[in-house]
Amino acid sequence: VRRGYSATGGAEASLKRLARGVSEAGHEAQLIATNEWPENQWPFGSITRLRARSVIGFADELEQIREQLDCDALFSLERVWSCDVYRAGDGVHRAWLARRRKFELPLKRFVRGTSRKHRDLLQLEESLFARRKAGRVIAASQMVKNEIVNLYGYPADMIDVVRNGVPLD
Repeated sequence: VRRGYSATGGAEASLKRLARGVSEAGHEAQLIATNEWPENQWPFGSITRLRARSVIGFADELEQIREQLDCDALFSLERVWSCDVYRAGDGVHRAWLARRRKFELPLKRFVRGTSRKHRDLLQLEESLFARRKAGRVIAASQMVKNEIVNLYGYPADMIDVVRNGVPLD
């Protein structure tokens, strides 16, 4: 699952490497994405397009079609309501907001606190971590793993740290 697309995006490159491995092992890797993802950038299986524009709308739409998906495991790079494996590649939004709060002017802090997008991201994190709707979590660093455990009480033994790769060629 990936919302949006960037030709130079690390998440997109990582997802394509995973899909290539799944495909080479004889399986189909179905992509669930928005219209931004170019069809020629996904030769590993079918693409299911979601129309929602907002973070929460995307998660809602995915939840509505989830039972119709023909997949053994739902792997998400996005904060969604539930999935089998969630890769916390963008870190923990709750922790990021707390770090920002320390340095922001009061008015900026107030405005950020009223932002629908931030509230939506926090709701989705709450679902994945506190309500345990993510079967397993992959964190990009030990810091992110610690934040998930400390802020949401998610079991540490259900989180694997897999650092971002660096191409050697």
